[in-house]
Amino acid sequence: MQLPFSSKTLARCVALALVAAPAFAGEIQSIDLTNLKSSDTAPITTIYDRDVTAGTDGAITYGEIGWDVVKAVAPGITVFNNVPPRNANQIYADCVMAPRTDALKFANGHTYDWACNDTFQSHKRYKMSANAIGPIDLVFKVKPGDFYAPIVDKDGNVIDPQADQDPTLNAYRMIGKLNNHTGKRLAGFKIELGFNIGGNFVKSTSGDGVKIRLYEEIADPIANPPTPLGTKDIAEFPGGLFYGPADDKHYWGFFSSTRAYFEVDTSTLTSDEDMLTSGMLSKNYTDNFGQWLPINWVPPGWLYDADGNPGTDDDVVAWFNGTNWITYDVDPVTGDRTERIVDAATIAMYESTPTTVWLDDGDVNTAGGTLYATWDAESSVYTLAAGGTATNDEIAAQLVANPLLERRAGYQSGPIEDLANLNLNYYIEVKDPTLWTTYDANTGEGTFTLRITPIEAADNTPPAWLPAEETPVTTSGDGGCTMASGKAPFDPTLPLLLAGGIAAIALRRRASR
Repeated sequence: MQLPFSSKTLARCVALALVAAPAFAGEIQSIDLTNLKSSDTAPITTIYDRDVTAGTDGAITYGEIGWDVVKAVAPGITVFNNVPPRNANQIYADCVMAPRTDALKFANGHTYDWACNDTFQSHKRYKMSANAIGPIDLVFKVKPGDFYAPIVDKDGNVIDPQADQDPTLNAYRMIGKLNNHTGKRLAGFKIELGFNIGGNFVKSTSGDGVKIRLYEEIADPIANPPTPLGTKDIAEFPGGLFYGPADDKHYWGFFSSTRAYFEVDTSTLTSDEDMLTSGMLSKNYTDNFGQWLPINWVPPGWLYDADGNPGTDDDVVAWFNGTNWITYDVDPVTGDRTERIVDAATIAMYESTPTTVWLDDGDVNTAGGTLYATWDAESSVYTLAAGGTATNDEIAAQLVANPLLERRAGYQSGPIEDLANLNLNYYIEVKDPTLWTTYDANTGEGTFTLRITPIEAADNTPPAWLPAEETPVTTSGDGGCTMASGKAPFDPTLPLLLAGGIAAIALRRRASR
């Protein structure tokens, strides 16, 4: 029989088993899907408060995992072990992230999935949406030991298991988002670790083999850096909206030249290693928007598609504040900004310059040629000049086959979704699961639960760009890494009339994915 690990690994495990107090790592094998159910009609996995393998009757849900089919696949979240480093700044990484499409896995010609160690903006974050105020429970299956997933080098070759950083633990980087689809403003969130789900949830205790931590699986950060995540690093709004200083990955953020974030007191982990709770929301968010907006209340925006590809991130260039279309003149060196009202002529230019494809010479620096296709944001397809439609993937294939076709940049309108989407950054340390109450000797697995609970804001006043009588509407969908994909545009010449319909926009966006 072929063993799934080397004799050297087996000998190490036997030796560990002989000591009086075993110090195994715990290796997460997968997400437990028994309380999850995938939709047959949309890229959504609903999370319930109980086992739904026999049906959802009586089950309650407060959240879901969603994904964009251009970027990820079902069930929208997965686990990776022992991902090889690609450079000296990386380690053999473990993480929980989105399971991406082959086009993203093997981008730029590499032959294996770089997963946790992939490049910036490679769509790694899984997207959890809170659809109501209540706990969202994700369950993880864990085996004792650290040899189920082989450790390989950057070329995918299996290497000595001793290359792992610490055989007594694994630390999983949680690469995810929490999106506000509750229909209400939120004051923040709480992260907890424990066992079981729903009304049977029992919070983890100190020293039981699972805890939250702020750095990867290497030595003590005090003695051997990296610097742990700080109070402003745990919960950040996306960098395209709030960022500074500018660097090789970001220009200055559209709304602010500093990050927007929820403060998180990380010092509480010394007394309770299994819980983090958000504090104040930064002023550069609340000054414009108040408390954390739900997706159906985010403001309208105009977005620039710089590469002419509707599947990639767009840049916000203007937003409607309830009275005027606003943009900012930003000093490229200092990030200092001046607010400016966008005039009617500029809005007309946005309207008349959609994202297009042209039949020319394949060189986007020239302006000649014949119009081939125009992106229809509402239906999420290209309208072909010769008649008919084509998806973005079909156009991408045609661009490869015909070197005379070229994408051209353009503008589109839509809700600025990332004002409802929060990036969460932290690690979960997992040790020997054999002493957990959830450990099953027959399967050789134990389970633990990650519980995330949104906190409702005391003030739920609608924003200025919505009618005063606007009623919160619970919506759901996958959110995303972009400010808006333009899949549900509104008429920008009538922002006051249609801003109140953003809830319907969010619902149409969900149906379109």
